[in-house]
Amino acid sequence: MPATFLDEFLLGNSNLYLPKQQPLCEVKLNVGHPFTSNLVAAWALFNNTCDLVGVNHASGTNANVERAFGEWGAGYRCVADSSSSRLDLGSIDSNNPLACSQDDEFSVFAWGYVPKDFEAGSNAPRIIDISDGSNGANGWCFFPSVANNSSTSLSLGVGINGTSYRSNGKFSYDDLSKWHAMGVTAKSGAIRFFWDEEFLYERSDTYTIPGTTTNGALLNWNHTTDRQYRDGPMAIIYVWNKRIPNLWMHTLARDPYLLTVPK
Repeated sequence: MPATFLDEFLLGNSNLYLPKQQPLCEVKLNVGHPFTSNLVAAWALFNNTCDLVGVNHASGTNANVERAFGEWGAGYRCVADSSSSRLDLGSIDSNNPLACSQDDEFSVFAWGYVPKDFEAGSNAPRIIDISDGSNGANGWCFFPSVANNSSTSLSLGVGINGTSYRSNGKFSYDDLSKWHAMGVTAKSGAIRFFWDEEFLYERSDTYTIPGTTTNGALLNWNHTTDRQYRDGPMAIIYVWNKRIPNLWMHTLARDPYLLTVPK
């Protein structure tokens, strides 16, 4: 769909947006924006499953993902309980910047619907998983944790090289079944979690991301069942291979589409 005058006007004057207004046209990466420094992948899932950076395009497997619509617009979600219910990124070579192993750093920003009732067993549904086993084995992953629909289990988490690290600062159970911004910035010794415009929690764990070839997926892992992001559409996922400033996370939470312009 070609960009309209309104699309171009709003994307060029983001202060005139309605809060978190989703573009109505196809978009491309705003390569001139300073937040694109060290950006290694960007999926505007409200449009399609292509990587706006142009390298790590995703494809649905076995028709087990679908485009869906919610309060704040369109995105993708899983529709089946299986390891093949995902947006597949294929093999991620150790030289691929998305592996994030060169400096053991990564940051992820995601904007989408966070459901209250994930299917039983999906207690850590993956937003992105660059690994070949549980807890980000030989790589890393990022997820919300809503185990057992319990207010004591609501957090954000990452898995890095087989170990899980979660935020102890909990978000409210009443905040679920809504759209939210979720983020993490990670550098060995400092893992920071973000929820909407809030700095949620910081951990001081040290870790190493091994420089090995692994697998990649959005909205699930590709190891076994029960990590599918099933009930709500995800619209935006950005990944950097550096720990980005806190201010970037807060700014993107206010405008998740800041890094896009009409195509």
